Amino acid sequence: MKWLVRRLAHSVVLLLAVSLGTFLLSEWAPGDFLGELRLDPRLRPETVQVLRARHGLDRPLPERYLRWAASVLRGEMGFSFAYGQPAGALVAPRARNTLVLTAAATALAWAVALPLGTWWARRRGALSLLLSGATTLMLAVPDVVASLALLFAILFCRFLYRRRIFLKV
Repeated sequence: MKWLVRRLAHSVVLLLAVSLGTFLLSEWAPGDFLGELRLDPRLRPETVQVLRARHGLDRPLPERYLRWAASVLRGEMGFSFAYGQPAGALVAPRARNTLVLTAAATALAWAVALPLGTWWARRRGALSLLLSGATTLMLAVPDVVASLALLFAILFCRFLYRRRIFLKV
């Protein structure tokens, strides 16, 4: 029981640290939504100040964080200036679609990986060794490098095809 309470306390501290770090990084990023409005010659500076006050952007940083954290706890996840509504309403449908795609991709991956892994485990010989080496290499190479290599291979094959170096079947 003591272990569970300690883990729960660690989780709460970690959640607060991550939320504070995320908030601070987004606040310290250059520019904001209303900053672009200042460049519009049709708007007076007083109008931009009123909008900043309405959305609480003129308040001190700790107060803005507490207001943001309270909105996250209510499920609003802050306010979207671009859409003029709480961000939670915008995130929910997109999160649902992402979860559906993730579940389908995971199910497909497992449906292919389990039979293939079982078949592969029963094999012995040069093909098994070659596949093991290729898998180890693919796991060791970062995704970005593998993607760039694949892109380069595709472009190289396209180049060869356009130069008629490939034999036509």
